[in-house]
Amino acid sequence: MKERKITKKDEIIENSTEQKDVLISLRTEANMSRKEFAAFFDIPYSTVTDWELGKRQMPDYVLRLLAYRLKIEGYVKKDLESGG
Repeated sequence: MKERKITKKDEIIENSTEQKDVLISLRTEANMSRKEFAAFFDIPYSTVTDWELGKRQMPDYVLRLLAYRLKIEGYVKKDLESGG
């Protein structure tokens, strides 16, 4: 079985406290309210709220996909790999 190398971005995303901080940072940099963010991604508002409050943890790939879409559509400049 191939062993997976853990990178700094994996460590950030796996920590739910930091994960919610990254999500909030992405949303605020995109200048969206929770309601706008949820509608933009077609995610239930309650799910986004639970993620941001740390009540639920999203899969790490979801956070990467959200960040990627916001970046390619010009809403944010940062990406998770570089942190800026």
